[in-house]
Amino acid sequence: MTSQYRVRVGDRFGRRVVTNTESKHRRNSARRCKVVCDCGYQSDVLVRSLVLGLANCCFSCRVFTNTTPGVYREHLYENGVWRRLCHAARGGEKLGFPGIELGIDCRWEGPGGFEAFLAAVGPRPPTFTLQRMDETKPWVASNCHWAPRKVKAQPARMLTVNGVTQTLGKWAASQRISASTIRDRLLLGWTPEDAIKPRGYRAFVPTKPEYTPDSEIDGETIRAWSQKSGLTVSTILRRLNLQWEPMRAVTTPLLAKPNPFPRSHPMRK
Repeated sequence: MTSQYRVRVGDRFGRRVVTNTESKHRRNSARRCKVVCDCGYQSDVLVRSLVLGLANCCFSCRVFTNTTPGVYREHLYENGVWRRLCHAARGGEKLGFPGIELGIDCRWEGPGGFEAFLAAVGPRPPTFTLQRMDETKPWVASNCHWAPRKVKAQPARMLTVNGVTQTLGKWAASQRISASTIRDRLLLGWTPEDAIKPRGYRAFVPTKPEYTPDSEIDGETIRAWSQKSGLTVSTILRRLNLQWEPMRAVTTPLLAKPNPFPRSHPMRK
């Protein structure tokens, strides 16, 4: 059946121009054609969508009706930040934009908003992120700038060693070890003085009290508790090493394991 929608090479539909009327990509026997957007992006679209005005621009240009062609292609990261910022201001995902409820610059919204945003903050230097200079003010041109990721406001953990208080990051940089190493050492019970030592240093950490089968709990040895409760000595010792309360370790019965073979199983006959 001949389609009622016809296009020719060179026909313009919004920001798109037809470059080829025959496309190899066909889905559900629908006619497609090759088009190129003013930004330079080439794609295959349905002929019907072109004629009816449903695909007059590519996805990236959909919200940039009055933006100079090619500007958003050269600044993809800035484009993504601007779009997420506007989406958060309209009530969307606010992750990465604290204080967005204070509002954003009105010139950054609507057609031409990306151009105004780019002119206000400029291109992004490598590894920089968009931040506010004053956290109590909204996201406006006079209060936003590109800053290194390390400058992002995060609650820093302070560590005091020999009367000197610094963040874990500064201690790690001065001792040439990672901050995660210092953090893990502190969690293992190391003292602050030992935690900042160079890699390979082994500190003396007080171990947990070790129990033996002859250790007494409430006046009786673990062997006696084993005979009384029916638990093995190794089970009680394992519980005590896992920092169970002594009376709970010797009195809590074992949980019954589920039988892998039900009564109807041939292995039980």
